[in-house]
Amino acid sequence: MEEALQIAQQHLKEIRTVTDWAEKMGYCCSKDFSRRFRNHYQARPSKILNSIKLKKAIHFLLKTNKTIYEIGYCELGIGDEKAFWQYMKYHTGYSPSEIKAMENSKVAKDLRKIKE
Repeated sequence: MEEALQIAQQHLKEIRTVTDWAEKMGYCCSKDFSRRFRNHYQARPSKILNSIKLKKAIHFLLKTNKTIYEIGYCELGIGDEKAFWQYMKYHTGYSPSEIKAMENSKVAKDLRKIKE
């Protein structure tokens, strides 16, 4: 299970679901992967996967000049600009454009709610 987080970070674009993650880890049954993951980390894999994606998205929005399309689709594998916009708004309460425009301290303060 220790390598699960590394696999998720290395293959973030290809891993869209827990089933995808389980397959990358070599499990033929995603339920078995989920159970073992929860027992090891005391958290659901879907919650951790979202947390990893959100942190990566926020990093790209604040630290790079990549477009929203490049971040959402090319880096994170999230459908298109609209899907990425909806994903960010749902999970953070902010649109990608709003996050890009924020000061780092405000983003850090407001987004601490995203738990690992």
